[in-house]
Amino acid sequence: MKKFEDFTVNEIIIADFRASTVFRRFGVDPILNKEKMIKEVCVSFDLNPDTILDRIIEEMEVNVPKPFKMTA
Repeated sequence: MKKFEDFTVNEIIIADFRASTVFRRFGVDPILNKEKMIKEVCVSFDLNPDTILDRIIEEMEVNVPKPFKMTA
C-alpha cells in the first residue's frame, strides 16, 4: 500500500479537490507543485506530512459538499 507521502500533490487533489485549500494554507501552490511527491513538498516547505494529512481530513469533515437538487 502506498504511503501518503509517496503520492504527488496532483494525485491528492484529484482524489479530493478540497485538499488544494489545505496546500494553499501551508503556502504550497498546488499548480506549481502538482508533480512533486508529498515528501518532496514537505522538505521544501519544512512541513510534516502527518500535519498535512490531518488538515486534509479536517477539511473533508468540515466542508462536506451539499447535494445538488434539480428543479423543474
